[in-house]
Amino acid sequence: MGFVISLETRTELRPLEEAEAKLILARKIMDYLRSYFVPKALESWSIAPLESLDGKLVERVSRRGSDMESLISSAKAILESRPWEVDTLTFKIEGEWIIGKNRVGGYLTIHNKEWRSTYGDLESNIYPTVEFSDLASLVKTDKEAETRLVSDFLRDFPTKVYRETPKVNRIYFGFGVPSRIDVDSLVAVYYSSDVAFIKDCLYTTKEEEGPKIKESFEPYKENFIVNGLKQVPAFQEYLDGLLSKHNVSKEIVGSMTLHAEGKDSFKTLFDEISNEIIKPLAEGLPDKDAILDRIRVALVEKTTRQAKLDFGNRRRDRTDES
Repeated sequence: MGFVISLETRTELRPLEEAEAKLILARKIMDYLRSYFVPKALESWSIAPLESLDGKLVERVSRRGSDMESLISSAKAILESRPWEVDTLTFKIEGEWIIGKNRVGGYLTIHNKEWRSTYGDLESNIYPTVEFSDLASLVKTDKEAETRLVSDFLRDFPTKVYRETPKVNRIYFGFGVPSRIDVDSLVAVYYSSDVAFIKDCLYTTKEEEGPKIKESFEPYKENFIVNGLKQVPAFQEYLDGLLSKHNVSKEIVGSMTLHAEGKDSFKTLFDEISNEIIKPLAEGLPDKDAILDRIRVALVEKTTRQAKLDFGNRRRDRTDES
């Protein structure tokens, strides 16, 4: 998974402005990662960032000397020259991750609208090797790098780019292949709000448990479920206890950052939240058929009362006429 960064989706930016804003954010990410990630070239892709995904390579531009800005400038020029493809263009910045004595090829990708739902708006990872399957396994070989790239990055970077539009909504860092998000694969995560973590747990449970759990939650919006849980006084205290129990630390400063001390901390945390809260909640909620039955009963009662009222009014009208 490496890093997966998601941005807020509701903005007043036009497509070209939004694409350029992502490039500005990518430039700031590279500035932050300067000591660990060395960009070497920029590739622009249409439809998808790989030929195996039916993508088409549009252009490849090599970095000129130490000038990192030239890659972003090239991407902006490509956007301006192909305005009809703004929504389908993806940019991949090829480079090398340097962690301790290890040098491994990697990338920073700015995804288009179609692929952002899986890979986030911006994604950074290594190309897997025999020794390192993903960026998380590489970063964990060096404590100083792990502190800078994980703890510090998730806590500090959203604040550094707070004035940018669109704003950073989530930052995930974890093991495995990129996905919509599997909570149990995380090492650390940043959320712009404290309810987003429970939303992710809810989503992951629905995906893992399949149709039965999905159907239980189908009539309800995520915000309704999560806000309902937060209104239970003991819920936050219970959740904080679970975080401590599974060695996941929490920082809140108008947002929330979670960081696991152990590789399986998020997995064991998620398993308990899923088994003790989300699945029992799904079993206790009225399902879609039960809700529809209540609606039918209410409509029948309302129409019956209205029919009786209309009948009574007609009788009085005939009496008055006579």
